[in-house]
Amino acid sequence: MTEEWSCHVFFSELSQLAAEAHREQDDDVLRRAYGFAHWCFHQPEQFLENAALISFYEHVFDDWDLREEVAAWLPCDVLPKVRALWEWRW
Repeated sequence: MTEEWSCHVFFSELSQLAAEAHREQDDDVLRRAYGFAHWCFHQPEQFLENAALISFYEHVFDDWDLREEVAAWLPCDVLPKVRALWEWRW
């Protein structure tokens, strides 16, 4: 049996890794996780940007207890595009 993989699965796992790093206060992992998602957000083709928005940034507030820690790591240029996704989920 072959496992299906997609960039959305990867971003989902990256989101979980970032949440764990917030709990452990691991700034190195946080810098790398948020840095990668932000890099994808700025790629010329919209495929990676959309994947980062939908499967990473949309879920950063899933653990509401981490909201203040998460907010400090969110790039300002991402907020206008992801705000509507957060509002829709809430």
